[in-house]
Amino acid sequence: MKPTFRILLLCLGLLSIGACKRWELTDQQLLDYYAGKQLQPSFHQVDTLGRSLHYAKLGYDSLPLLFLVHGAPGSWQGYFNLMNDPELQERFLMVSIDRPGYGKSDYGDALVSIEDQARMMHAILARYPNNRPIILLGRSFGSPIVAQLAADYPDLVDALVMLAPPIDPQLEKFWWFSPLGRWNFAQKFLPDAVNVATLEKYAHERELKKLDRKWEKIHKPSTVIQGGKDWIVEPKNLLFAERKMRNAPLRLVYIAEQDHDISTNRPDLVKKYVLQHHREYHERALPRVASGEWMMEAITEE
Repeated sequence: MKPTFRILLLCLGLLSIGACKRWELTDQQLLDYYAGKQLQPSFHQVDTLGRSLHYAKLGYDSLPLLFLVHGAPGSWQGYFNLMNDPELQERFLMVSIDRPGYGKSDYGDALVSIEDQARMMHAILARYPNNRPIILLGRSFGSPIVAQLAADYPDLVDALVMLAPPIDPQLEKFWWFSPLGRWNFAQKFLPDAVNVATLEKYAHERELKKLDRKWEKIHKPSTVIQGGKDWIVEPKNLLFAERKMRNAPLRLVYIAEQDHDISTNRPDLVKKYVLQHHREYHERALPRVASGEWMMEAITEE
């Protein structure tokens, strides 16, 4: 192998994995972590669309549902910090998905269709129709999937939160190393999760264009949180949400000094707005302007 190619391959691997800051606990480490704890996750599998979808569930079945969808690459463990937050555990039954191709959901077998991923997740949501409010939380590539769910299955969604969402097809970002991930030879040296993420990445603009006609169907209260120093997702995606989500009560949150990893670095803010949706649902405290149309709220956080 030529030295230049080896360097490029190394850069691709480091950038692909480092950008996600992905870590995983083994099954044994999970058992050790939860040993003796009152609440422990249970793990489930649903078969739909000829595939298998794995998810973790933690909390009491009588509580409202917080439905968590990770980005690319990732797994249900990407929300480990939120699922183990004592206040969220008091308020929610939490379900965190291994998206198709990741974790234990047919690992390495990509499903690039946003609509099909939402259809698969609907099979899980449909198990909890009475856990109100049902709040969907998606980060990065998980954001357009929860938006698709909100548009297609409004009876099973009460609120929507998107973190660093790549939702504008005109703003899909690529980098100098992106094409390297499509080389068959390079893929042999990369984790299957990174190869799945590459397939999703190169299909994403096309998939977002399909989703474009669905935004007007979202009527449920929504919060979009974006960091100003996000080098993975263009911060102007926040303006796309403002333009497209005209039929929903919308809260836009901008964090000037925040990078892409909002749920990791600012779980306090994520929890703040999830709990705000929970409270607003019970209080029916949704702001309106005099005309009766929904109000958009823009907030700057530090």
